[in-house]
Amino acid sequence: MTSTLILLYLEISELEDVTILHISLDMLIADFLSINIIVDELEDNYFGDKIMAKSNSFFNIYMLVLSLLKVSDCYGYELVKKIKEVSNNTLDIKEGTLYPVVHNLLKKEYISSRDEIVNKKVRVYYHIEPIGRDYLEKTITDFRKNIKGVFDIIEYGEVEKNE
Repeated sequence: MTSTLILLYLEISELEDVTILHISLDMLIADFLSINIIVDELEDNYFGDKIMAKSNSFFNIYMLVLSLLKVSDCYGYELVKKIKEVSNNTLDIKEGTLYPVVHNLLKKEYISSRDEIVNKKVRVYYHIEPIGRDYLEKTITDFRKNIKGVFDIIEYGEVEKNE
């Protein structure tokens, strides 16, 4: 007897001037950041220059990785540790989530890599490139605008509640 378990369902709807991607994903196998990675991959590989609205344009893990690499070159596990440490343990990104992000950053040429031998083991260090710095600055600007919008809404709700 064979059983089938559907973990991912994709449907693409083509409307007049808009392409809509519907994703149904078994949440037992995915987390929030993984979904963003999947959407980024689909956007890059299947939609080319078409602009696809992302369900989450607010949080961008690329921004975290590039911000750390702006300070110093790091290897993968070091990035995982630094994200947790610098965020005071509020962000805990697993290596399985980080490495696809690093792969995408390499593919987009936002970062480069170099191998170093440390304790007789090869360690891959990542370095932010000028195009990555440009992308980071734009992403930070967008993120700050989004955060301001969130705080404006919270403040509005608090003012209305107190009146």
